Amino acid sequence: MGLANQTKMILICDLKKCTGCRICEYVCSFEKEKNFDLTKSRIKVVSRDPTLVGAFTCSLCNDATCVKACPTGALSRLENQEIVLDKDKCVRCGWCIYACDMGVIFYDSSKHVPIVCDLCGGQPKCVEICPEEALKYESLDNVIKKQSILYLRSVLG
Repeated sequence: MGLANQTKMILICDLKKCTGCRICEYVCSFEKEKNFDLTKSRIKVVSRDPTLVGAFTCSLCNDATCVKACPTGALSRLENQEIVLDKDKCVRCGWCIYACDMGVIFYDSSKHVPIVCDLCGGQPKCVEICPEEALKYESLDNVIKKQSILYLRSVLG
């Protein structure tokens, strides 16, 4: 089955529910690295001010500029849309980090490789553990449908 036939799943954060507790970052680093180190997390909590806090990670862009920028093919996209890194092919140039439109590929300074979210193979641990249920793993179609309904309600009253 090709990419065009796949239902695109994305991780979204409800900014109204996120408290910035960073539990998602801790569980991510533990799941992937077996220690609680925020620098190893594939999801990052961003706080613009006390009223705007959210968690962000790879959104599996259609264009996947990170994959296109990789000169060695170390980053690739699987049929389920997941972006994966082959550490043996990676030459640590950092082009994928600079090419990421969302700014959600990070550098692991101890292993000297990029860190990219793989959404835990379709069962993101950050979603499971979020105490406020701010994180959701949903199909892009459902997200668009929900946002369209909210928009129409706001316009129509």
